[in-house]
This record gives sequence, C-alpha cells and structure tokens, in this order.
Amino acid sequence: MDEVVKNFLKDLFTEHPKEFGMTYFQHLKFSMKWSLRFFFLTFVSFIHAILPFVLTTTASDVVKDIHKDIEFKKTKRKVRAKGVQVK
Repeated sequence: MDEVVKNFLKDLFTEHPKEFGMTYFQHLKFSMKWSLRFFFLTFVSFIHAILPFVLTTTASDVVKDIHKDIEFKKTKRKVRAKGVQVK
C-alpha cells in the first residue's frame, strides 16, 4: 500500500483520539461506554414517558453523572496540556 495512503488511514483513526490523550482502542472503549449510557438513557426515558411514576430521577441522575465525567475529562486534558501526567 502506498505510504501516503497508509499514513492517511492511520491519521484518520488516531488523530481525534490523540487530541484527548488516548489511543484508538482507549477512545473506542470510552466512546462505547458513552453510547451504552445514551442507550440506557433512551430506554429509561421511554419507560418514564409511559409510566411517569417510575424511574423519576434516573435519567437526570445519569445526565448529572455524564456532566461530572465531562468536566473531569476537561480538567485532565488541561493538566496534560501543561505537561503534567494524570491518570
């Protein structure tokens, strides 16, 4: 395969994850976790729409948890940008 094409394909799959300090597989795992959370939220919201007396705070609790996760990731990213290693 041509080297240019090879590099293009590699960059296509790794450029965005690198922006967040991740490898392709770390990003895959992270993104799959998010998609499962959103799938769960869809299911919970659907059930709550039909039966408003059940799962009354579940969706909002998950959204709050997602928000905390986003803020934590932002903080880690800012710290990494300053050259400090964070786990």
